[in-house]
Amino acid sequence: MIIDSNPDRIDRAEPSGYLCLLGDATSDEVLKEAGTVASNSLLVGLTVEEASHRSRATILAIGREDGKLLANPAREEIIKGKDQLIVMGTKKQLSTLEKICARC
Repeated sequence: MIIDSNPDRIDRAEPSGYLCLLGDATSDEVLKEAGTVASNSLLVGLTVEEASHRSRATILAIGREDGKLLANPAREEIIKGKDQLIVMGTKKQLSTLEKICARC
């Protein structure tokens, strides 16, 4: 994923297949839109199982800050700050997860 405030760089990156988001990478709103877990999120330190239990949403994958992608993460996998979560659920489940992510 590329987050950049320069529209020209976003335009150059998109044809390469990168997921691109125009905005400030230090903005909590932009990070939330990108699916990134803030360092002070209540999800940080929880296992995948605990986070899924609280929201009832399914965590399909975790993108780590170092670029590693954990597809179908183990229930015991710990969620870290700046992780990107790929989740599946109903609107209510995703809304619940989003509220948990936003609280600190």
